[in-house]
Amino acid sequence: MWQALYEELADRGFVVIAVALDSREADPLPWIEAAAYPCLIDRDHRVADLYHMVNVPQAVWIDEPGTIVRPTEAAGAYEGFRRMDRVTREMPADVARTTAEAKATYLDAVRDWVRRGRASEHVFDAERA
Repeated sequence: MWQALYEELADRGFVVIAVALDSREADPLPWIEAAAYPCLIDRDHRVADLYHMVNVPQAVWIDEPGTIVRPTEAAGAYEGFRRMDRVTREMPADVARTTAEAKATYLDAVRDWVRRGRASEHVFDAERA
C-alpha cells in the first residue's frame, strides 16, 4: 500500500517514512529491505510516545515546514481482521469489502492532500490537529 502510494506521488515531493515499533530488529527487515522510502526501527518506542501511537498501522501527516496537519490516526485500517478465519485467513465478503473501502478512502484523502496542500478538505487547522 505505502510503496505504491510513494511511487505514485514521489514526483510531487511526497515521502513516506515508516517506523517499525519492533523490539526484535530482524522482524521488520523483509519489509524494510523491500521499501524504496525511508524506514526506521524504533525499538524503544520513542516515536510512538512522541506521537501517541498505540497500534499499527497509524499515520501522522506532516507538511513540508514540519507542521502536523493530521494527528495520529488509523492509516486506512479497518478491524476486519477480527472476523477473519484464523485457519484460512479469509474474511467474510462484506468485511473484506469494508476493509478495502476504508483503505481506498484513506489513500484518496492522502492523494488529495498531496495535490492540494492546505486547501485539501482533509487537512486540519492547528487547533484541530
